[in-house]
Amino acid sequence: MNHTVYSHGSQFMAAFFFLLVVFGVPIAQHVVEIKQNMAKQAAWTASSGQPKPGLAPQIYDVFGLLPSGDQIKQAKGFWGYWNLIPSMESISAFETSLKENSVLTTSLLSPTQLAMSEFLGAGNEKAYIGKDGWLFYRPDVEYLTTPGFLEPSRLKDRSRGATAIQPDPVKAILDFNDQLKARGIQLVVMPMSTKPMIQPEMLVGPSAAGAALQNESFNKFQEALEAEGIRVFDPTPVLMGMKAKGRSDLYLQSDTHWNPDAMDRVSNQLGEFLVQKCGLPASAQSSLTLQPQDISSLGDIAEMLKLPADQTLFSKQKVTIQKVVNKDGSPWQADRASDVILLGDSFSNIYSLEGMGWGGGAGFAEHLSYAIGRPIDKIVINAGGSFASRRELARQLAHGVDRLAHKKFVVYEFSMRDLAQGDWKMIKLPAPPKAAITVAPPVVVPTPTVAKTPGTAFKNLTVEPGVLDLSSHQKVKITITAPPGNLQISVVGPDGKTVRKLAGSGSTVEHTLTDRWDGNAVSGKPVPVGEYTIQVDGERPDHSAIEPLKQVVNVVDSKKTGPVVIPPITKPRPGTTPPKPTNTTTVVPPKPAANEGLMVTGRIASRPATPKPGSVPYKDCLIALQLTDLKVTGGTVKGQNIVVYVWGMKDNKLVDGAYSVGQTIRFKLVPWASVDSKYGGFNRQELESDDALSWEAFWGEIK
Repeated sequence: MNHTVYSHGSQFMAAFFFLLVVFGVPIAQHVVEIKQNMAKQAAWTASSGQPKPGLAPQIYDVFGLLPSGDQIKQAKGFWGYWNLIPSMESISAFETSLKENSVLTTSLLSPTQLAMSEFLGAGNEKAYIGKDGWLFYRPDVEYLTTPGFLEPSRLKDRSRGATAIQPDPVKAILDFNDQLKARGIQLVVMPMSTKPMIQPEMLVGPSAAGAALQNESFNKFQEALEAEGIRVFDPTPVLMGMKAKGRSDLYLQSDTHWNPDAMDRVSNQLGEFLVQKCGLPASAQSSLTLQPQDISSLGDIAEMLKLPADQTLFSKQKVTIQKVVNKDGSPWQADRASDVILLGDSFSNIYSLEGMGWGGGAGFAEHLSYAIGRPIDKIVINAGGSFASRRELARQLAHGVDRLAHKKFVVYEFSMRDLAQGDWKMIKLPAPPKAAITVAPPVVVPTPTVAKTPGTAFKNLTVEPGVLDLSSHQKVKITITAPPGNLQISVVGPDGKTVRKLAGSGSTVEHTLTDRWDGNAVSGKPVPVGEYTIQVDGERPDHSAIEPLKQVVNVVDSKKTGPVVIPPITKPRPGTTPPKPTNTTTVVPPKPAANEGLMVTGRIASRPATPKPGSVPYKDCLIALQLTDLKVTGGTVKGQNIVVYVWGMKDNKLVDGAYSVGQTIRFKLVPWASVDSKYGGFNRQELESDDALSWEAFWGEIK
């Protein structure tokens, strides 16, 4: 601008508008939030289970990320103060919530998106706009347009992404099948077809009508499972057959899921598949009957567009669901004594979980039960079809709820997009009861099996030094020379429980793997002094076992105990059983107030990332909190840590309460088992630690 000369008036106006932009937005944010918070306070009741809203705008919640005075006083040593620093999870959660609730986002995003969708036909990062008001979920489209999900380069890229995952569905499902076979249970896999696979013409036009679309790795995936004797039921031919007969609306127009008639047809065909191909005994006519009900709702993809509430671009769709009821009119209920259990995701929940907006009592489990004329059990959770239902099964088994008792068949349903985008975690089920035997399931067509080589021993394992002093902040170095295969290094405590899992390797050549352990547990805190075992387990590429190897490390703390002295190793006498450690924290509570129930005050030790409204096709989401440093009244809890589930998002809006790591909070608790039927089907953000599976789980309401 060099030689430009401004008049005093121009200078004043430029400065005025600059200051207006800089300060106008935060001032407007304060005014709007204070007004909203006054309304929230007027509507709030103690029975809501949510914290009482304050008047201060959300920006001031940043001070809640800082440690309290009591926490600072109680901290000891460098690491004690280090742990008071706000975690990345809590900072990210705060930033996400701040952005979603800003005045600019709420006032400009919806009108702008409406204009782009109406005049330009543009969706957003999660939704594509198709023909005649049809909407498509972007990950469903990407499943068809990305390279084969079993391509080595694709698996490598996904396993080394920003968040490390286990990307191979074949590996996870074969492992799951082996665990079920040990209990005499047959696994039936049902990958659910996605919307653009069946109705691509509603996305790109009539030229795609009749096209058979599929990811290039799907046939390889199916062949790999069937080679191991796993039955795969692909609903795609069933749906394409309906389409060939003139049915043009097999999926909901503005939703990711199938319509009721398509679901009913697939459930009937799956029932026949179970009887004819898998050996499920045929059943006489059941006492169930169907009860039609009309439902109107706006699809989940339309809600992901975040359009104004009064938009008319996309209308509610009316469908007729068929509720499954007993002949006396009572609603269908899952039966845990059944010999069939369904593990599923939102495709199983869509007409069963009323919170999804499409009615209840008419979902896939209900219709499968009606089709086979017998009761079935179910564990069905929105999102995370690649592992969520398997993880919940493992959690319940770990707590003595044997959902696999009496079972002969497990039907595992998940969306096909999870094959290319899901985290296929290797989840170990607790060992089956001793009475369980392996029973070869009846099959109609013999299936060849792949011979497995015998177990192979590790070449070498060294752990240096053998004594780890917590006060010196040293680390032990672990070196393994191993044959080809996949390895897992675990640190096992004196009580026999795993306190930390270290690196694993997926190399397919003989290699040397090194890692280090800093003496911390999965929580990030130093482990108690004692004798710990470094244990290496593994399997060959053909899934045969590699014999485990162990080395002992003695953990000491010279600041507390003086010079390092290796504690004596106490071995049980031959023929005796060492005493079983206890992990129960029993608190003798003061007498609680009348009807107060189980109350716990604790510190949030860890939590998952905050759900992002509109990022997934589910408007409600729970988050799991790890609560420690427990003070209990009105009952007892087991262990030093518990899992508390709370609302993280409702109706695509983040729930008040930051739930920051390090925050001390008071909850009224209800055992999760007693509310599982009410909340268990909702999408959940779970804790990453595998140890969380063994912790008691509760539903929490803030007090």
